[in-house]
Amino acid sequence: MHLFQFTEALASCPEAVKALHFEDVVKFSDLAVWLKPEISASYPSDMTGPPEGLPVNIHNFLKACLAVADDIMKIFVL
Repeated sequence: MHLFQFTEALASCPEAVKALHFEDVVKFSDLAVWLKPEISASYPSDMTGPPEGLPVNIHNFLKACLAVADDIMKIFVL
């Protein structure tokens, strides 16, 4: 996702903008990089492009790490 797409997603969800801090976005990015092998292992090797969503266990882990609601967490993986 490009930064422009991310900011558009945030703009379309005002409650997310109020719930997120810049540090949350940085933390999510760091965690996503560290979890990339685990995320990739959950999808077919011939898949091109990013997944439409995350495995439930990873979604729940990131949601807990960021202390955000489920609907806010879904914005991160648009």
